[in-house]
Amino acid sequence: MATVYYRLYTKDKALKIHNPTYSNNQFVSRVSSKSIAPPRTAGSLKKHLWRIETFENDPNCVLYLSLSDNAPTKDSARLALRGDHGPGSSERDPVVLVVSIPASEKRLGEVSQVASKSLLEWPHEQRYGAVLFDIEVHDFSQYLLVYYRVYDEGGEVVSKTSFDPTDSALGRIDPLSIPPPHTVASLKTSLNQAEGIFSLEFQLFLDDNGETLLNDNDTINFLSDNYPGISEAEPMATVYKRQQKINEQKQKITEQPREFSKTLRANQKSSEWRLIDYQTFLIINTSQPWEITTRHGTLQYLGRYSRRMGY
Repeated sequence: MATVYYRLYTKDKALKIHNPTYSNNQFVSRVSSKSIAPPRTAGSLKKHLWRIETFENDPNCVLYLSLSDNAPTKDSARLALRGDHGPGSSERDPVVLVVSIPASEKRLGEVSQVASKSLLEWPHEQRYGAVLFDIEVHDFSQYLLVYYRVYDEGGEVVSKTSFDPTDSALGRIDPLSIPPPHTVASLKTSLNQAEGIFSLEFQLFLDDNGETLLNDNDTINFLSDNYPGISEAEPMATVYKRQQKINEQKQKITEQPREFSKTLRANQKSSEWRLIDYQTFLIINTSQPWEITTRHGTLQYLGRYSRRMGY
């Protein structure tokens, strides 16, 4: 029997494993192929990973047999899980389970708190995954990352992942944070996550010269040694339309009807917060502090003003 390494993602980001294999990497784990019910197909592997990672209800996910695959495999596909050459045989190229966002928010258990001393150490920390690991990194020079520069139409802007005080527009992300299929579209989604520009239209260029505009359907092999943005000296470039989109959002907010569609009540009887279409409004009728936590984030009332976090 063989060992099958795996990673978890939603369409937007990587998910932590509930039972990690390595002390310094909570995003990869492994199972024995004999724990998968025969006949050993992609469907039976999906069901096994779904169960051990404590997702609710029936599997709502797709399975990629490699990080470099451009499409998920069919459930009926038979898997050769013997020896050292089958799907997921390498921790550097595991199988990938991409789950729906609603399913990712309803896991039954918590990430394992097994003492790190009882776990192995990730053997490839000098190559992949520096940003995602729960370790303190002082020297990124040995890691493969995706480097990029951030612009709006007026010129360069400060990147949210900036690391060089002399070049604040230069950012970087971990290629293993990008969900498959590894296309320009999925890379742009990860850059959206990193830069917090979800509502803004932007273009992605092959390099900082801006001569080659990348198409969303273009594939990128992040397991190779020559993917776009691999070098800090030759970063990719993102250009987004900041002011146009901000004005559009302001117009949408102004045009929204002032009728509340939902009401959720806090612990204080005289306090409530209400949702109106795209925006969240607080109606405060008490001087006592309170807090509400939902799947979107936390709302706090501190006595004189409200604060939103995570929305």
